[in-house]
Amino acid sequence: AVNAVVAGPDGLVFTGSADGTVKVWRREAQGRRRTRHVPVRTLLQQESAVTSLALSPAAGVVYCGSSDGLVNFWGREMAHGGVLRGHKLAVLCLAAAGALVMSGSADKNICVWRREEGGAHSCLSVLHGHAGPVKCLAAGRLDDGGGGEHSDDPRWVVYSGSLDKSVKVWRVSELPTPDYLFPPPPAPIPFEPHHQEESSASGNSTAGGGHHAMYR
Repeated sequence: AVNAVVAGPDGLVFTGSADGTVKVWRREAQGRRRTRHVPVRTLLQQESAVTSLALSPAAGVVYCGSSDGLVNFWGREMAHGGVLRGHKLAVLCLAAAGALVMSGSADKNICVWRREEGGAHSCLSVLHGHAGPVKCLAAGRLDDGGGGEHSDDPRWVVYSGSLDKSVKVWRVSELPTPDYLFPPPPAPIPFEPHHQEESSASGNSTAGGGHHAMYR
């Protein structure tokens, strides 16, 4: 099974499969209306299934999450950059934003990694609070007057969906400060029509069924 697909620049497409491979394809035009995709190379071939992919277009970095809990990444020219080790169970989802990449896992945690100069990565924070595996992640730039596009402190809003039926909303900074979670906005946009509750600083989940959103 193909578990993940991301489209990159220059007509490149990356696919990740349960057979443990990450493959690169290039889109080529055939006449005016037809295109074909040709294999370029295999970036990874391992025993563990590839579960997720993410691309950081500005940096030209491709990230791959696997069932063994590891995150591999490749930089420009498709050179292998290293392995991120922060999870005890399978990595189920990835999201890249600015100099950050977030990995969600079956261990219920989210690791926030920052790409440093030279391509090395450091773990800024581990986000706790979900009562089930983290299945999906999305991130967008946070416009709150303090972390604009050209700010020295870029900030992002991160959404995480889990098997615990909740969507949590986090705010993270690219700076290595002691506290990576900022107070929730005064009036967060509700995820209607689903039930929602504002989470406390402790990150405790609310009981009960249904799909709901929690703000951090």
